Amino acid sequence: MTFTITVKRNPGYVRYDVAGLASLKSFADLVVRVSAETEQFEDDRVLLDLRKIENKMSSSEQHLVGEMAAARLPLLFKLASIVRPGDITRNSERAAVSRGLQVQVFDAEPPALDWLLHDH
Repeated sequence: MTFTITVKRNPGYVRYDVAGLASLKSFADLVVRVSAETEQFEDDRVLLDLRKIENKMSSSEQHLVGEMAAARLPLLFKLASIVRPGDITRNSERAAVSRGLQVQVFDAEPPALDWLLHDH
């Protein structure tokens, strides 16, 4: 099963609201879609709202998602992800950052947007 995704272009960033069951395939499809769309529309800042994802993936799967994101999204300046409070593991974040993608995971929208839209 793939994710249900809603996209909204905002001033300075594009937002993806993602819902459904987490799987490597669903995340791979999401990364491919974000890559194609951000290249097409020349977006360089992305907000992923992942709070409606219903299940968790293993640490190794999360790591692979981070590697995929870094490999497929090299044109992004910043990527902020929002997860439910208590779901932050930093596994995908560490994998992506170690490969050069500027990404950070948050459990609330205001700090995610602040980080995404400002050069701290």
